[in-house]
Amino acid sequence: MFDFDHIEAWGPRLCRELSVAVPGDVSQAIASCKPKLIEDARDILLSKVDQTVVLRLVVNWLKLQIIVAYHGSVLVHQAHKLQQAVRSRGTISEYKKRSPQMRQCH
Repeated sequence: MFDFDHIEAWGPRLCRELSVAVPGDVSQAIASCKPKLIEDARDILLSKVDQTVVLRLVVNWLKLQIIVAYHGSVLVHQAHKLQQAVRSRGTISEYKKRSPQMRQCH
């Protein structure tokens, strides 16, 4: 299942799929360049791979996934509920200050 918001679930699987196209030393190459922005790291990565092969692997991998999508009205409704909760209860950091149990958990 591919739910973009849960990279911890799909990230390792996609990494395994791309391992045939990404050189093993690419992490070291990126780190040695000390990129300031994520886009800089992306540019380094893309200079080390055959982009056509990577694109083909990603597209083929996605075709095999169940892709989770969210309808915008649901997200708007959830955002509205979150806004109401923050207005009535405050932010998490404010809640942590008031709640000893919350301080112990984090």
